[in-house]
Amino acid sequence: MALVLLVLGMPITLGTAFVQEGIPGSERHVDDSGPQPTKGEHDDPGIGLLERSSGSTGTRRKLSFLTWRNLVIGGIGAFALLGFSLVAYFLLWSTGLGPQGSLVAQGVIEEGDMIVLAEFDDLTGERLGDVTTDAIRVDLQESTVITVASPSYVRSVLRRMGRPETDILTSQIAREIAQREGMKAIVTGEVSSVGSGYLLTAALVAAESGDVIRAFRVSVSSQDDLLGGIDKLSQDIREKTGESLGSIKQGTSLAEATTTSLEALRLLARADELRNSGQEAEAVPLLGRALELDQDFAMAWRMLAVLLRNIGVDQEQAIMAASRAFELRHRLTDREAAQAEAYYRYTVEGDLSAAVSVYQRLLERHPDDGTALNNIGVMLQTQRRFSQAVPYLQRATARPSPSLSNFAMLIQALWGSGNLESAWAALEGLERIGTDVGLRRRHQLLAASGRWEDAIEVARQELEARPTLTTQVTARSLIASYSLALGQYSEALDRLSDARRIAFSFEAPGLYLHTAGKLRLALAALHEDPATRQQTLETVLEGVEASDFNLSRRESRGVLGAVVMAGGLEKAREAFEHWLEAVPVTRQGAQFRMHEAELRIFGALANGDRERAATLFSELHEEISGCEAFCVWAEERGRIEDELGNIEAALDMYQSHLSAGGFVPESTVWTPMVLERLADLSLGRADTVTARSHLERLVTTYEGGNGPFPAYASRARASLAALN
Repeated sequence: MALVLLVLGMPITLGTAFVQEGIPGSERHVDDSGPQPTKGEHDDPGIGLLERSSGSTGTRRKLSFLTWRNLVIGGIGAFALLGFSLVAYFLLWSTGLGPQGSLVAQGVIEEGDMIVLAEFDDLTGERLGDVTTDAIRVDLQESTVITVASPSYVRSVLRRMGRPETDILTSQIAREIAQREGMKAIVTGEVSSVGSGYLLTAALVAAESGDVIRAFRVSVSSQDDLLGGIDKLSQDIREKTGESLGSIKQGTSLAEATTTSLEALRLLARADELRNSGQEAEAVPLLGRALELDQDFAMAWRMLAVLLRNIGVDQEQAIMAASRAFELRHRLTDREAAQAEAYYRYTVEGDLSAAVSVYQRLLERHPDDGTALNNIGVMLQTQRRFSQAVPYLQRATARPSPSLSNFAMLIQALWGSGNLESAWAALEGLERIGTDVGLRRRHQLLAASGRWEDAIEVARQELEARPTLTTQVTARSLIASYSLALGQYSEALDRLSDARRIAFSFEAPGLYLHTAGKLRLALAALHEDPATRQQTLETVLEGVEASDFNLSRRESRGVLGAVVMAGGLEKAREAFEHWLEAVPVTRQGAQFRMHEAELRIFGALANGDRERAATLFSELHEEISGCEAFCVWAEERGRIEDELGNIEAALDMYQSHLSAGGFVPESTVWTPMVLERLADLSLGRADTVTARSHLERLVTTYEGGNGPFPAYASRARASLAALN
């Protein structure tokens, strides 16, 4: 409408100027041959001027409306009409009246409603459907009105429907998902060729009836304009659903938030598919090719950093990728930018507090952002602040589309805060949306309940159900841990060897070190003679570089201590110093303090200074890593307090160790020693009932075992005979 006013108003303004002022540069002719009019004969000065300049009464009557006065009145009227039209449009939009009304105002959908985004049909033969779908998802995720079902949530529904996770999400399947989950609408569309350009169409479709609620279309003249067209299409959808224009326009355009290279976008889409199907290692080369096409592709850098860190491959490259994504965060959407910054603060700087602050700012703008809620919970758990993590994770699981990770982290937080019953209840929620992913938490809860055989069986089921690299290594490490709880030393060593072989075959030594390697070193420290221990240390660290320690990983807790306990104090210090090079002193947060405390504690133990170690343990637990259901390195602190004669403190730590259960894999390595000392301390206090209970558990658990464990059972049987 503003354009129409411009087109009409400009000629009228120029015509008025011509009539009133004449042609620029020409002399004005005044006819003074007749009698001059008096002042009162022409009230309108414009008419008088026209009469004098033209000398023609007919022309005067014809163009008498071209006056400055009329122009001003007409302009005011035109802009009043524009203002009225704008007010009327937004009144209709906000109240839901007529075809201009928003869907929220009309009651068709409600704020916060979830929709399913179906795959756009590709009628071009150029694989533009996947690109369009992913690009629109990026933009729709910024909506403050609708929630787009996440890919992980969609996959979980497909599993419950008995469909393969890799099914193409056609409009029909999307409708089935929406109907099953009680959603009101889906978004579907297609991309087609029109001459040298493209036509993008989309529709909001009612889930139950299949009726088109609203249809949208945008045409572009070439591939260069395609992202702009997708941006316009998604913004039209957001506006029609009920999001304000101010909210829509303040976001980053798709071209800035993604890339101007369609081929790079195609590669990202394919990498995302592989990641979602568990093939993380296969996705990495695709991201590398995408970044060769566009070095400023921030989304690709962010995904690359996450994947490299998850699979433990090339941690120097992972840090560089996270740093690059952070530098380019201005090229990301609001949510993506916050996630890139938080990820950088956490993994590169090791500053948990700064990362949590970034996520909390994101929650102020998007209170239901699942990534922020989940990752705050994860970071609090890193510090063993389980009770503080629970509310965030409960909010995450209460969202319309909770992810598998939300439930998995909630289960761990509930268990860590001592609420095992609620953890089992949360497991039911996890298994409703992803049975195979729920297997991990199920066997950990079984282990926490002391049902070790059942835990091993479920862990084996996880190995069959999830062939990803991370699962194949970590699940074998957990099976080894559960085997140790049953005294099966040889079986545990076999599983740890398998885990090493698999990790190194994929060039992921860091993944091995933080899982199976850490457990193997703990075994060596407690149950092998010094010469064998040194040999084991060399074997575990063979092929492992200082950068592979990657102390920014959540799983890195305890790895330095395990190395020191096995006799590798200098190696641990070297890894710590290497990590510090990437963490400026001004940005060293909780993650740094935890590793520093760990290194100082076990360094003191290596030097025989147990009093210093006990003091440092107290600082660790009181200031950095809280104790709830259990403490970090409770068994080692218990042994130190025991040797120092602090019996009550030792008993507390030993009991805390027994509470750790399946969420601390290396805890089973210490259990026979802990049970033996608890029995001795109970006898020293004349508590024969408790002592007998611990001794009987030693006999029952380890008598049929192998390796160093039958010796514990033999000593326990002798103690029981003496008691009898």
